[in-house]
Amino acid sequence: MGPEAREQIKDLGAGTMGGLTSKVIEYPFDTVKVRLQTSDKYTGPFHCARDMARTEGVSSLFRGIAAPIGGAMLETSLMFWAYGSSARILFGGKDNLTLSQITLCGALTGFPIASWLTPVEYLKCRLQAAHTAKLYSGIGGCLVHTVREDGLSALFRGGFATLLREVPGGAVYFGAYELMSRSLTKKGEKASTLAIIAGGGMAGLSYWSAIMPFDVIKSKMQTVSAGEAQFPGVIETASKIFNKSGVRGFYTGLLVTAPRAILSNAVIFTTYDYFRGLLENVF
Repeated sequence: MGPEAREQIKDLGAGTMGGLTSKVIEYPFDTVKVRLQTSDKYTGPFHCARDMARTEGVSSLFRGIAAPIGGAMLETSLMFWAYGSSARILFGGKDNLTLSQITLCGALTGFPIASWLTPVEYLKCRLQAAHTAKLYSGIGGCLVHTVREDGLSALFRGGFATLLREVPGGAVYFGAYELMSRSLTKKGEKASTLAIIAGGGMAGLSYWSAIMPFDVIKSKMQTVSAGEAQFPGVIETASKIFNKSGVRGFYTGLLVTAPRAILSNAVIFTTYDYFRGLLENVF
């Protein structure tokens, strides 16, 4: 096995564990975010979470988690694999990259991630949104119903919005991580656990603050009820949101997403670093 293959295996393995750990922790926040983006009945995230727990049970906050857990594991492994591979191919490695090089490699992670995430998030959003969740018995039922009623292509509804989210989001994500972690690390030294946690938290907060409008658009496109066509594309969806709620409408759910983003991405980078270190001793 060559050195490049070993590096890719390390990135994939450590990224997989980061995705698994973070998804379990942050999923309830994501459910509340989608409910706020797709329903007008809640006054805020705390009202939404309390109402769901009271009327649908605490388990409703984890509804649809099966697909996202698999999706998060593959997404995070793809992200670190794509970033590491891009850095090694373009610049000979991940060490001592400039900010522009970091953001370029980060942007390139958006293409494989968007390709994988679009169908996963379609199913997730359908199971989380109040007006579509009642249509399905679970992830399998949602998948079968979607393919039977709307065709396989329906799983990729919102794909362009996801790509618009992930490409600039990847650039912001890795750029923010490096800026924060480097600011807490002396030159020539390895980043401490505190620097990694702070960098991961800043990466998540910066990512969601930058791409929230595209996420709102995507959620709207992916939770259209059967037979409806009021959100047929990115531009049309954006216009509908703006006409109804103004600029504020593009940031629905950010209040609940921000703490979740800080927590989950601090976990992702810390877990990735830990397992990357373990794999260094194996390969």
